[in-house]
Amino acid sequence: MPGFLFVLGLLGVVAGAPRHDVSPKIINGTNANDGEFPYMVSLRKVRDGEQHECGGSIISERWILTAAHCVWGQLLVSVRYGSVRLDEGHVDYNYTMPIKTQIVHPDYTNIANDSGWFMLNDVALLELQDPLPFGPDVGPVQLPDQDDPEPVGSTGVLSGWGNIDDHSTQPEVLQKIDQILYDQEFCSAYFAVNSIWYYDRYGFVCGGVPGELRRACFGDSGGPLVVDGVQRGMVSMGGTRCAVSPTIFTRVSVVRDWIRTVTGT
Repeated sequence: MPGFLFVLGLLGVVAGAPRHDVSPKIINGTNANDGEFPYMVSLRKVRDGEQHECGGSIISERWILTAAHCVWGQLLVSVRYGSVRLDEGHVDYNYTMPIKTQIVHPDYTNIANDSGWFMLNDVALLELQDPLPFGPDVGPVQLPDQDDPEPVGSTGVLSGWGNIDDHSTQPEVLQKIDQILYDQEFCSAYFAVNSIWYYDRYGFVCGGVPGELRRACFGDSGGPLVVDGVQRGMVSMGGTRCAVSPTIFTRVSVVRDWIRTVTGT
């Protein structure tokens, strides 16, 4: 499912990891306010009208940052911007911009073998047909420098229109959740035991909220994780169920030079 990549895995907990309730509960986000996330966009695909497929972030007037698995093998037609409301199935031309070009990172890898599932450089750029009308509700997110270390232990905010539970319930209003950046020792150990994903300690960062059911889910892929105004990650993949596993984010800092080369931003 392009909207968020999950795998079947064990539900055990590794030593030293935050414990997670495994009962199927709502993933506890809250409604975003108008203009709270001016960089947030919904990537749209034609399916019974224009439907939400993934999240993305505005990085300049003409460029959107998202996950490669949202783009690979698919034709996204437009972005919805400047509104917290999804308006599923409709096209509101006051908040819609057609996509001109889709560019996947040249080293994007998504393969499975006997050793596990490898997904690396899960990042793509979308060029828009026309410049976005920047204003109070529409504007770019700040990006980190190349290889800038992640502020482990800091709390960021993740926004998205992905499912709010494990039963495909999609919100109409943009949701927001806090996510704590876990250290790489925990992230690597957790996914080694609890899924078949290969966790790349250079290219990924993972996060969640210890003891609380606040996670990304299907439809949140490509969405930005922002810490102190800087986008540190974008949703890439997770574990068995949305409300249980930490979320794996692609580190924006490791692809910063590539973003600048393609977009000039």
